[in-house]
Amino acid sequence: MTKAFDYEKPPKTRTRYDADWDIDKARTLIEPLIKDMWAAGFFIGIAGSVFTKGKSTKDLDLILSPLTTAKVDLDAAKTVLTAHGWTPFVDRPV
Repeated sequence: MTKAFDYEKPPKTRTRYDADWDIDKARTLIEPLIKDMWAAGFFIGIAGSVFTKGKSTKDLDLILSPLTTAKVDLDAAKTVLTAHGWTPFVDRPV
């Protein structure tokens, strides 16, 4: 059978943002944050491929979730992240 188009896919090029993540690297990254985020009223968790498959060659998905919806202080979470050397940003309106 002849294909209408016969070509090879170009090799995937990695960007400077790609990284090899696994569950151990992810835990090492977030463990220093856990106590301070909890005190600020937030839970920090691992999500995405690192959570479901144990690894990712693209990114690390993290979730910040308020411990209660009675009081959500985003500034407190930003303060903790900044104190740990992170640069928080929001890519969607909250």
